[in-house]
Amino acid sequence: MGNENWVGSWAVAPWNETPLVAAIPTDRTLRTTLRLTRGGSALRLQLSNTEGDAPLTIGSGRVALAISKNLFEPKTDQALNFAGATSTVIPPGGSLMSDPIPLPVSDFSEIVVSLYLPDGAQILTGGLHRYPTVVSAPGDRATNSRTEGQTVSARGITSVHPVLFLSGVAVDAAQNVSATILFGDSNTRLYGGYIVERLHLAENPTLAILNMGLDGNRLLHDGVSLGGPSISGSAGFFGGVAGIRRFETALSTLPGVTGAVLMQGTGDIILPGTRAPASETVTPGAVIDGLKHCIGVAQSRNIRIIGATIVPFGGWDPGNSAVSAGVAWSDFETRDAQRQRVNEWIRGCEEYDGLIDADAVLRDPENPVRLKPAYDAGDHLHFSQLGAETLSDAVLKAISIPS
Repeated sequence: MGNENWVGSWAVAPWNETPLVAAIPTDRTLRTTLRLTRGGSALRLQLSNTEGDAPLTIGSGRVALAISKNLFEPKTDQALNFAGATSTVIPPGGSLMSDPIPLPVSDFSEIVVSLYLPDGAQILTGGLHRYPTVVSAPGDRATNSRTEGQTVSARGITSVHPVLFLSGVAVDAAQNVSATILFGDSNTRLYGGYIVERLHLAENPTLAILNMGLDGNRLLHDGVSLGGPSISGSAGFFGGVAGIRRFETALSTLPGVTGAVLMQGTGDIILPGTRAPASETVTPGAVIDGLKHCIGVAQSRNIRIIGATIVPFGGWDPGNSAVSAGVAWSDFETRDAQRQRVNEWIRGCEEYDGLIDADAVLRDPENPVRLKPAYDAGDHLHFSQLGAETLSDAVLKAISIPS
C-alpha cells in the first residue's frame, strides 16, 4: 500500500447536459470509450451526479481494455465495486470513486466503461469528449463485449460527444508520474483534445494530462441558461459553475495533481450584453482579481500554476447564435482594450510559475486583434485543428519539467 501513487489520467469537466441530451430510459446500459494519458498497475473510476436532482442508481458497472470504440477484450473485463458492493446510489450533487480495479493499463490505453442504470436518469451530468456513448436496448448488457444501441447525441454539437456520469479515471502509476490540469473554456477543451497526441512526441513519461476545459465557462459568473428544466444547484448548461469556484474543485477532484494551466477571461469580456446579461459586465481589474484568487488556491496546495494570455476575438459575431440573435457588437474596441489590459498583467505577473503567451502564439501578425487565419476555426473565436495543435505544443513546452 505504501508504494501506491494514484494519479488522474483522464477527466472531463462535468456540467448539466440535460437541455441538449435526451433523458436515459429505465433499464438501459451506457457504454463509452475513454483514452488515458498515463498507465498504471490498477485504476479507479470517478462517477458523478453533481448536476442531478435525484439519486442516480448504478446497478452494475464494468471496465475492460478496448479493441475498438465501445468493443472490449473479454479477457480483460472487470467488475466495478463501490465499498465492496457491485451496485451503488450516488446522491444528488454527489460523486464517488470506485474501488481499485486490478486492470493494468499502459500509457495512452483506451478502456471501455459500461454502466447499467436500472432507473434511468432524467437529469444528466456529463462532459464532452472524442468518443461516442451508446445507450443499449433494455437490460443489463455491461458484460456483452459488443453493445449495440443508440448513440447519444447533443443538440447542435457534432465534433465531440457527450460522456455521461463519468468524470475521471485515476491510475496507480509509477512514482515519478503526476498530473497537470488544463483549465479554461471551450478553447481549452479544444487544445486539450489534441494534447494527448502531442504528448507522444513530447517524450515525457512522467506527465499525465487532465482536460478541464468547459464550453462557455467564465471566471467570475455562472453559466447562461439554454432552457430545459431548472436544476437544483446547477449553473445552467452553457458555461457551468463560475471558474473561480470550479477551479478549487478541479484541483482536488482527482489525485496526483501537481500542476495547472489557467487560461480564462474571454467569456467574462465578450459574453455580457451579448449572450449573458449586461448586468454581468466586469472590469479588467475584476478579472485580474479572479486570476489572483486562483493563483492563491493553487499555491496553497503546492500546485505549480502557469498563466496563459487571452487570445484575440476580433471578427467574432455575437449575434450569430440562437442565444443572441440580433445582438450588435458596437463596442469591440472597448472589449479588446480590456483583453489587452488583462494580458498585460498576466505577462508581468510574478506569482505565476510560468507563462504561455497564447495571444502571441495564435494572433495574426498582420491584424493582431484577430486569430491568424490558419489558426481560426472560422468563427474568429475558436481554434482550428492547426491552432489547437500549435497551442498544445506551446503548453507542453511550458509544463514539461526536465527529469
